[in-house]
Amino acid sequence: AEVDIAKIKAGQTAQMTMDALTGKTYNAKVLSIGPVATVTQGVVNYPVTISITDNDGSIKPGMTTMQIDDFCED
Repeated sequence: AEVDIAKIKAGQTAQMTMDALTGKTYNAKVLSIGPVATVTQGVVNYPVTISITDNDGSIKPGMTTMQIDDFCED
């Protein structure tokens, strides 16, 4: 979201969850942050590209995340 984007930088680690994989949390690394936001129903979002570092095979190409939390500087 717009209020969080300034805290996120390429190279940071993060944890994420997915709607389709209830109860699972995955570790990821931020690869890039899109320079242009999208606005949907008044909510501003920026695309963030991540690399999942502990995929157990459940995550498939094209799936979208529900939430990315706990960004940490490395």
